[in-house]
Amino acid sequence: MTFWSICKLPSYKLRQQTLKMYICVILKTFGHDLGVMLFCSIRSYIVATKVKTVLQPVHLDASEPWEKWAGLPRGACDVIVAINLLQYSSCKTVEGVVKGSGQILKQNGLLITHGPYAINGTITPSCMEDLDQELREMNPGWGLPDIDVLRQLAFGNGMRMERMIEMEEYNKCLVFRKR
Repeated sequence: MTFWSICKLPSYKLRQQTLKMYICVILKTFGHDLGVMLFCSIRSYIVATKVKTVLQPVHLDASEPWEKWAGLPRGACDVIVAINLLQYSSCKTVEGVVKGSGQILKQNGLLITHGPYAINGTITPSCMEDLDQELREMNPGWGLPDIDVLRQLAFGNGMRMERMIEMEEYNKCLVFRKR
């Protein structure tokens, strides 16, 4: 079972106006010990800083239906950020992230992903081919997701790919907007 953690940031002040924004950050946790450390770190940060805008983290399995995602209702989030996790996920989990995001995002909400990707079935340069091969050797269900497949999946779940931003080390940032 693949677990994820979500931190929800419920609001912040901008020019004397409180904006009610929910941002969900999805992080991959490799193994129970790392997940416990991550959660303890977030909880310690909340206690140490007395921050009011960061809620306690929760676990979820993105391969499960979105209704099981930590009790988040439809249209609860403005932004969902998924950094360096899709390449470490099974097809079922990647589909779950996109399908769940399509349900949990508000209208005009954003799903932002970051990581290495294939484009129309092509992986370049050769170091990214090597990475894809290494990932598949670690777990046959892992590998670089294809941007065209993600675009189609997002479209089928009420989102459109708005931007693709080239990042360092052959990574990309993909921005999907809920219609």
